[in-house]
Amino acid sequence: SSPRRRNKDGITLFAAQKGAWTRLGVYIVHLSILIVLVGAIIGSLFGYQAYVFIPEGTSTSNIYLRKDKQPIALGYTLQCDWFEKSYYPNGMIKQYRADLSVMDPEREAPYKKSVIVNDPLSYRGLTFYVGDGFPMDQYFVVIRNQRTGTEQAFRIPPEQDVSWNSSSEVFRIEQVDYDEDGNALRAKFGFGPENSASRSEICINNQGTVTLNQEDGQYTLSYRQLYSTLLLITKDPGVMTVYVGFCLMVLGLVISFFMSHRRIWVYIAPNTQNGTRILVAGSSNKNKPSFARRFDAFIDELQKDSLLSLSSKKKKKK
Repeated sequence: SSPRRRNKDGITLFAAQKGAWTRLGVYIVHLSILIVLVGAIIGSLFGYQAYVFIPEGTSTSNIYLRKDKQPIALGYTLQCDWFEKSYYPNGMIKQYRADLSVMDPEREAPYKKSVIVNDPLSYRGLTFYVGDGFPMDQYFVVIRNQRTGTEQAFRIPPEQDVSWNSSSEVFRIEQVDYDEDGNALRAKFGFGPENSASRSEICINNQGTVTLNQEDGQYTLSYRQLYSTLLLITKDPGVMTVYVGFCLMVLGLVISFFMSHRRIWVYIAPNTQNGTRILVAGSSNKNKPSFARRFDAFIDELQKDSLLSLSSKKKKKK
């Protein structure tokens, strides 16, 4: 701040300060703690935790409370388009990923988002996290005609005949090999005329693709196991209040630990020998070693200025 000056009986006192507002840092920290507590109370009173299972390719308009499994209407439709697990080379799970679509009557087009563990979907005050994916005894099969480029997609369980290419031929999943967690490793497909005992068989790894040579052309067949996606949902209306509280806390801590209130006084009075007496004092509420170095540098500059002024007066007298 600008120096203040007082004169009385020939004595002059200058006073200046810097960073007086930094004394508010401790009050900001205490206020932020109260704000965080208020946000936590709001979340506990008006928020909840819920869950929902959505098989791939299906949708839901309800979620269910964790504590009593009571349904809660979303007001829109949530669909799981895709679920995928990725693994590390040692076989440990690396990441869950779910591609979700929100069909809201208030939106012209669906809102789509790929949700991973640390990147949830937030919509209308709800936050959707991917909890896990559980293998289903259903499979998504795609057959593509290489000559015409047409595709047929099927969602089928094992041991069910499915008409293929609008002909008398059908295919079915004869047998599936699973690991200990129920994930499909490979499946054996059977092809041939319906109700025929002379079917051709082929084994395909999960998410694999094979080429089929038929009388009417060449086809590629791929399949993958479908999963039921577990979504964990939280509603916390106090989360923004908590964020504001933490931001204030960081600001208050920065002010409290890295900023200081510094003050300097300069006392000027005539002495008995026709000279002038100057007394300089200063204080700092924090980081006193740094203030001491600045204070010493200020005294050195003041002494240099005094010597120059004295030397100039002597020259004038001569």
